Amino acid sequence: SNYAEQKPTPELVPTAAEARAEAVRIFKSVGFSVDAKDIRVNSDVWGAWASASMQLNGEDTPIEYSVSWSSIGKLASVSGHSAKFVDKGEFKTISAKDAVERIADWRYAGSISTSAYEKYFSQQAQIEPYPSTPTTKDGVDGDASLMPAVEPTPTPVTVVINESVKTHVMIWDSLGNTWLVPGYIFIADGNYVSPVFSLEEGVVALPPKQ
Repeated sequence: SNYAEQKPTPELVPTAAEARAEAVRIFKSVGFSVDAKDIRVNSDVWGAWASASMQLNGEDTPIEYSVSWSSIGKLASVSGHSAKFVDKGEFKTISAKDAVERIADWRYAGSISTSAYEKYFSQQAQIEPYPSTPTTKDGVDGDASLMPAVEPTPTPVTVVINESVKTHVMIWDSLGNTWLVPGYIFIADGNYVSPVFSLEEGVVALPPKQ
């Protein structure tokens, strides 16, 4: 059977200004007040998406609201959170220098806001090419299942941390509760390295390292 080609209608997709204004209205209607300047917008001929972060002490958090529109300008989705921040007191933290070793242990990792990710993640990060189909010695495409296994040779990489940024990172406890705790984003050669929390040992009961 034949299918009609779907043609884009960019004139129906909200402009950035329209998306921000509508997002402010929608978010306010569900109890989330935000300034238009704090709303991020992405769009193309197939639709638009707007989002904003709940802020803690003026800092974006990973807790976000979003709204999207289809290619014909119709509201497609709205998502958010029924949440509020609860102060749990003060806890000691470790220095950025002492926290660097935590990068190698996934149990100390935390999530950061989209705006922080976009600010510190370098889009110039190297992308490894996808391996091609294995070939025989005659240069003819071969069946991967019949080819001898080739063990990859690890290549050591030295990562030099030259900057740290204090932030709040989001972690989850064993019951699925969400916590925003102090942490660091580490910068190496213009690219961020997995953020970690900075609470001193013993505050968070870590899962087994495995």
